[in-house]
Amino acid sequence: MATSTIVPAAMFSRHHCSSKATIPQPQSLQSVRLEVLTASSPFSTIREISEIIIVALELGTPIWDNIIPSPRAPLEVQIARVAKQHLMQLKDPKSDKIYVRAVGVLTSGEECTVGVAIWQKPGVRYHTLNLEELSEDDREGFEGYDMVFRDAFYGGFQHYRDKLMGDAPYWYLSILAVHPDYQNFKIGSKLLDHGLQHYVIRGDGRSDTETRYPTLLEATPAGERLYKSRGFVKEDEFTLAEQSPGMEKIRFPLYRKPADA
Repeated sequence: MATSTIVPAAMFSRHHCSSKATIPQPQSLQSVRLEVLTASSPFSTIREISEIIIVALELGTPIWDNIIPSPRAPLEVQIARVAKQHLMQLKDPKSDKIYVRAVGVLTSGEECTVGVAIWQKPGVRYHTLNLEELSEDDREGFEGYDMVFRDAFYGGFQHYRDKLMGDAPYWYLSILAVHPDYQNFKIGSKLLDHGLQHYVIRGDGRSDTETRYPTLLEATPAGERLYKSRGFVKEDEFTLAEQSPGMEKIRFPLYRKPADA
């Protein structure tokens, strides 16, 4: 679900800056740099990108209500669990995902996480997760989850990508999310352009070859204008209403950027 959805800043449990500082105003953003996360990235950083993803893409939607049914743990606990899920991906030597964090540099010199993009390399498909095969620490990241819904939800996305692409490899932008306080600083554009230039255009992500593949993503209305401006074309639009109540309210436009676009 690639998006740049605007959500109220009040929905954030805290700001992504040092707790010693007052909450900065958006206009205090001086510059933005990008960094690729690794397994050695601080857990606090992984937690920050997890908070942005939850609030920008899921919190208060039927997705959230179904994937983590009530009664739920406090939001802070849920964010920490999602962070464990992403840390598991980063620690996996076979992981084919690339995590890119947008770091906002404030006039005060502080740095804040202001956005994140997650790219999935060509040839990778969603597969059902067997919790019994995970370590106790990794399983904790999925505590309280409806795993049947989770598999049906992400498997539904995979179904429509398979329907469009068959066995052909492609890049997949699974997440593009921006902190709600910084929606007007072209951070989403910066993250998208970086991925298109460094991963999609330069090579296949596995070697130095110049193999180019198409790129797919599921957009929200807030992000469609950006994707169209970068050569993405709407190929399909679907709902996952058959899975759980409320899902019929959300439509998922599937976009593709051809390899030569």
